[in-house]
Amino acid sequence: MSLELSACTDGELAALTLAGRQAAFAEIMRRHK
Repeated sequence: MSLELSACTDGELAALTLAGRQAAFAEIMRRHK
């Protein structure tokens, strides 16, 4: 499954990060840098 991380909310990205998706954490950091 391909997921467009830029379309996710911060909450969705946080959940993905907790599930082990490193790309989701990178997207959160990119947004809030």
